Amino acid sequence: MPSRSATTTETLAAIAAEVPCVLIGTAALRRLHPIALASYTRARTDCDYLLRPAALLPFVGVVQSMGFSVSAWGEPWQPRWRLEDVTGRFYVRAVRGPLTLDATFECPLIDVDAAHAQARWIDGVPIAPEPMLWRLKWIKDAAACEAFAAAHGLTIPEEARLG
Repeated sequence: MPSRSATTTETLAAIAAEVPCVLIGTAALRRLHPIALASYTRARTDCDYLLRPAALLPFVGVVQSMGFSVSAWGEPWQPRWRLEDVTGRFYVRAVRGPLTLDATFECPLIDVDAAHAQARWIDGVPIAPEPMLWRLKWIKDAAACEAFAAAHGLTIPEEARLG
């Protein structure tokens, strides 16, 4: 396991070596477009994962062993909790110092198996396919997605915009 002083990339890679997961969100886009998003510093310490439900408990165990505090909707993780105890909460949050990891284990918006199967590995970190990343941003807030892309000189794939 990496030390507490490990870089974000080293930490993300160590988690991926132990738990099947893919990085999503702006942190994933930053890894795909490091030059365009070099000035976007939030993506360095705020990272989102997509997990299959069966990977949730292993994820919690791994990040806790790395010194992260884990919660589900603000409630500290309870050792007795199982998947059925957190179903409907959609994600857990792990925090260690400035690094925050949100791990979504219920996401009806994208095909989790396809995200895993089509992941692109960069520096030991699996990244969800780019159209999926943009689709999630588009669904959350299309106008903000457009503004983000324009501000950083990026192009939103057309399939991310479609119904």
